[in-house]
Amino acid sequence: MNKGVYQCVLLVLFFSGMVACSDRSKQTVPFECMLEGEVKGWSECSSLALIEAEKREEAVPVVSIPVVGGKFEYTFRDSVNRLYQLYGKFDEGNRRRRVEFISEKGKLFVELSRDEEELISQIRTDLPFNKELQLVADSSIAVKLFTKRKQMKADGLYYLSEEYKELSEAAKQLEGEIFFSQNPERERLFEYVRTHPTFTGFCLYKWLLLKNIGPFLSFPSDPNIPVLKEIYETVYKEKYTDHPYQKEIKDMLGSLDVKEGASFVDFVAPDLNGNQYRLSDLIKGKYALLDLWASWCGPCRSYSKDMKPVYERYKNRGFTVVGVAREVNDTEAMRRAIEKDGYPWINLFDLNDQVGVWTKYGVLSAGRRLLINPTGKILALDPQSEEVEKLLEKYLNKTL
Repeated sequence: MNKGVYQCVLLVLFFSGMVACSDRSKQTVPFECMLEGEVKGWSECSSLALIEAEKREEAVPVVSIPVVGGKFEYTFRDSVNRLYQLYGKFDEGNRRRRVEFISEKGKLFVELSRDEEELISQIRTDLPFNKELQLVADSSIAVKLFTKRKQMKADGLYYLSEEYKELSEAAKQLEGEIFFSQNPERERLFEYVRTHPTFTGFCLYKWLLLKNIGPFLSFPSDPNIPVLKEIYETVYKEKYTDHPYQKEIKDMLGSLDVKEGASFVDFVAPDLNGNQYRLSDLIKGKYALLDLWASWCGPCRSYSKDMKPVYERYKNRGFTVVGVAREVNDTEAMRRAIEKDGYPWINLFDLNDQVGVWTKYGVLSAGRRLLINPTGKILALDPQSEEVEKLLEKYLNKTL
């Protein structure tokens, strides 16, 4: 199965078309969302994971829902409607079946299948957001093609030889259509969020933006981000202004300007003693390395340890380091990591992405390093410790 096509198919699961809140949406009284469901043809699946859609498992809480006799149920409370992902893994290669849904007050019935042809897991409910979500998902380009593939196999028209799995000419043509359906599906979704400024369109817009930022940072010629920026300015900028997704979207769009020569993005975060610090106050008038790390990120910690000698050599010459750890649920692992690795500089933390430091800096994974000059401009992105030292020698010697 083509991975890109599969991801595009999953996009359509976010459609719901109904407005979750008014244009001036406000956080509501907490409500209960009840999940019930079954897992089909997947006897080895003993649990499912529930997480806010497209969040990293290492950075935010993940709820484990037990599956007993192929059935599961779970009730959780939410304060606003938002997107979630329910999934189960079915091998060590991290392949999974998943379904996205919008939290609503009431009950959802979810059906997950391990069958490769069952791309779209079923949602059955009378709740408006998810009812329309399933209807629109069923009409996607790729879903129709996969349904056609399943029928061809059932009719014995897919393989010329079952023994050798040789594809028929019709099957080869169909696989080509599936492979090339990714772009039309993406264009369809872009057009939907542009022309349907409902709350669901807003949620889908956020999902599309998050999915496209990574490729854009690696390949700035990617045309999708400019399109999404234009859609935000013309469609969503003044809508749902009190919903927490607005801040995330603005931070994601702002992160596109994080580059060498640009100004750093300021924020306030706590240390392990509960004291709040503003980054600009900590680095004022100094050359500074902003070290974004996490206790669960081995490469991040190796880099931080490599920086210790550099810090000791230049800390009295106008250089400092500010660490920020991306942690989940509590800070005990961070505390142990600092004690073990011996970082001598101040370390703040962003628990469950509440501050949004990683979003502000366009970091999809664990770590990033930024060397900042005394005027607040970024000198280098992700420099190795040797490069940091060379740059410090270059610039600090000029000030002597």
